[in-house]
Amino acid sequence: MSSIAFLLLFHKSWPVTPDELSQKVIPVINNALPGVKTGTGTNANFAQLNRNRPTDPVSDFICYSIHPQEHESDNSTLVENLEAQVHTVRIAMVLSPGKDIHVSPVTVQRRFNANKTYYEIPSEGDHMPPQVDTRMISLFGACWTAGSLKNLILSGVARITFFETAGERGIIQGDLPSRWPNDFRSVPGMIFPVYHLLKFVLGFKSFQIANSLSSDPLRVESLVISDGKNLNIVLVNFTGERQTVVLDMLNGIFRISEMNEQTYTEAVSNSSWLEGSWSSQESNDGNIMLQPCSVVFIEVSGKLKYQGKDGPPLLFTVIRYGLRLLPMTGNRCIANALILIPGMRYSGSKHLNPIRYCPSMISTVMPPPRHASRMDSYTCILELMAQFA
Repeated sequence: MSSIAFLLLFHKSWPVTPDELSQKVIPVINNALPGVKTGTGTNANFAQLNRNRPTDPVSDFICYSIHPQEHESDNSTLVENLEAQVHTVRIAMVLSPGKDIHVSPVTVQRRFNANKTYYEIPSEGDHMPPQVDTRMISLFGACWTAGSLKNLILSGVARITFFETAGERGIIQGDLPSRWPNDFRSVPGMIFPVYHLLKFVLGFKSFQIANSLSSDPLRVESLVISDGKNLNIVLVNFTGERQTVVLDMLNGIFRISEMNEQTYTEAVSNSSWLEGSWSSQESNDGNIMLQPCSVVFIEVSGKLKYQGKDGPPLLFTVIRYGLRLLPMTGNRCIANALILIPGMRYSGSKHLNPIRYCPSMISTVMPPPRHASRMDSYTCILELMAQFA
């Protein structure tokens, strides 16, 4: 038995949900499903929303999707697009004052050409379709996701849907082999690096995020979250070179784990890799070396007095090839961000069926088919955010 929490209303032939449709359909939905929040907007990109601005007064929130490959596909372009995600949310807030903004879904690759259609057409043939990007199984894919997660939460977005659950567009491969083994070289049961990133972030059932600034964000980025008592830090190196990170306030003993080229094989073979990968480290100068294209997880327990959204946040100031953590006055903290992962359901225990996962604050969409690599239209054309009893 389930209770629907959110519903997205799109139109197959229009770039955004027509106001006339919203005003006719949403009252019917509200009457049939009291308590359900209905969103309008576009199944395409922010550009379509901006060019065709909805004005209906009856929807509860506005929704659009994000991907970084509208024009170019190289790694540098993907990283350069991260900061722009903040601006799309803030402009959407101006366009629809008083309404929450949902970004759904965030994908690495473009799902369809919004200049030709407003929904995804199933691919045909034996070749890997353009909607699939092999960087989903790479360390870079996890690095990019950390940057996207940070920028979207800091923008003030209400909810985010990342990727799919299983298959070549998910966070795990699932039970079935890759449909394009010559191009997308995953194996059944493979755990993609982005899985461990999301697992680490969702280790706190609710959290605050500290603003962080980088003088060279194309090289090094950070994601800093706190549950009010402990501090979790993610450092990512987008480059193929080693980078030195200096965290001035990170003195004494802390726990650290690094997902890099050396640990990749073990990480993608074991969903519990992160739990067994921690080591204690003591530092007097806060220096940390980041391996090429790596993700570093740091846990600090009770060392930094991070006081939540009403206290002073932490500021990352980056020097060349380095990242310096300093205290900051003022308040730039966004609280209690909710991450939505398609097809996952929180069971209230240490596991999420049908795969092992971590306790978190996840609300979910309806369960996916057994092989979820084509579930994009399932989760996004009509997205049902549900909580299962």
